[in-house]
Amino acid sequence: MENLELLVNLQELDLSDNHIDKMRNLESSKQLRVLNLSKNRISVIACIDTLQKLQVLDLSDNLIERIPVSMKFLVSLHTLKLHNNKLSNVRSQLKPKC
Repeated sequence: MENLELLVNLQELDLSDNHIDKMRNLESSKQLRVLNLSKNRISVIACIDTLQKLQVLDLSDNLIERIPVSMKFLVSLHTLKLHNNKLSNVRSQLKPKC
């Protein structure tokens, strides 16, 4: 995912089914509202905590095992697709820690 940092006004990005294994170079795309990375080889959700306008995130059909705490910064997110991943015990991953 090279040169994405140049697309600062990008609002929708579909990179599904591209054999991508890492999420990177998304930090500058702060206007991004829809991101589709389904049907790839991503194992770690990363580089998206700055995407505060992101509303739809599709990471289905990947190799993701955990939901990072940094997902809480996606305050505009209303649709999150994670089906067909390697997730287990999602409820405990989302619990706030006291």
